[in-house]
Amino acid sequence: MRTIQLLTLWIRKTKNIYTNFFFLTWISSQLLVTTLYAKDSSLLIYADYLFNKGEYYRAISEYQRYLFFDADCITDSIYAITQITKCLYFGKDYESVISYVKQIISDNPKEKVLIENLNRYAGLSYLKLGYPKSAITFFEQNVNEPKSELLIGFSYLCLYEWDLAQKKFESLIHHKDSEISTIAKELTSIAKRGANFSEKKPVIAGILSAFIPGSGYVYTGYYQTAFSSFILNLLLLGSSYELQKNGLRFTGITTFLVSFGWYLGNIYGSITSAIRYNNLNKKKFVDESLKIYMRFVEK
Repeated sequence: MRTIQLLTLWIRKTKNIYTNFFFLTWISSQLLVTTLYAKDSSLLIYADYLFNKGEYYRAISEYQRYLFFDADCITDSIYAITQITKCLYFGKDYESVISYVKQIISDNPKEKVLIENLNRYAGLSYLKLGYPKSAITFFEQNVNEPKSELLIGFSYLCLYEWDLAQKKFESLIHHKDSEISTIAKELTSIAKRGANFSEKKPVIAGILSAFIPGSGYVYTGYYQTAFSSFILNLLLLGSSYELQKNGLRFTGITTFLVSFGWYLGNIYGSITSAIRYNNLNKKKFVDESLKIYMRFVEK
């Protein structure tokens, strides 16, 4: 109010109509620019507010509105598109992230900064969906982008390619960014631990079950399966023997064949249980090891 009073007083004292006209025109243009800037800021502020609250799908609508009405330069568009991608990713709609990224990249093939951001989130989405090989194809497109380089190592860990992961992390140990360097050192240690991961031997599990049905399951920690396998094999073999002893040869042979098939299945099941045990424990090891580092590469 005080500013308006001063402006009014200045205009009254200034008798030159051209000066007043020029002055009023300049003031109007400044007010218009300020209003447009405020509109621009308010849309982004509200969208970022929703994003930080975790209301990702409401935030997407606001970022899209900003893109349509107020994004006047490529920097604004890159920011809004990247935020939309993040919203889809943190909203755990990983398939939508991948399809959205592919569409945006095809429409903007020359925007390097935008493509690097989108490639990283597409690769992260493939990792979350359990396709590390597909993730690597996106990360490898981001040449010399440190977080993507780390994520290639992450992908090798998810594939249990310990040596390849170790080499990738070692190549980043002397990176100029101290945070990247520190993380690379820690991940190199994790890759070495993975290479020495204690596994159950499928052959041993099979041999154990061949001698004592169910014992291979005991070796791999599946105790209930071991008990049921032992009992069923014992019952079928006992029934076959008793039927043969009582002269029921046809029934006895049939029961023996069923018993023998179950016995072979017990050996095969023990072998696969060892493989399953190893995969589950390696996955648990990798997931727990990478959990704290995922926050860094997702930023």
